[in-house]
Amino acid sequence: MTPAIQQLCLSLYQQGLEPTTSLLRAKSSPKLTLPQAVKAIQWWQQQDKEHLLRTSLPLPIKEEPETRAINNLAELEQRLEKAEAEVAELKAALAALKAGQ
Repeated sequence: MTPAIQQLCLSLYQQGLEPTTSLLRAKSSPKLTLPQAVKAIQWWQQQDKEHLLRTSLPLPIKEEPETRAINNLAELEQRLEKAEAEVAELKAALAALKAGQ
């Protein structure tokens, strides 16, 4: 049982999720084998969760990759809208210049 797996169990619990073999395998890096995940769940079930929460260091708040991607997409959409508006203004100014000549 590595400290990283223990920390992952605690992190999931702090997020309001009960660690399961499938959650551990999905969230771990590198990926856990099924026997490793089962041992981790057995360890987790034997722990006093409140004691673990009191004695653990606070976890840094880390954005999930999906959240980061959604935020980046929203930012890119805003930048695209702004660029499209600027292009429309430039086209109008160019058309006015051509009409004046």
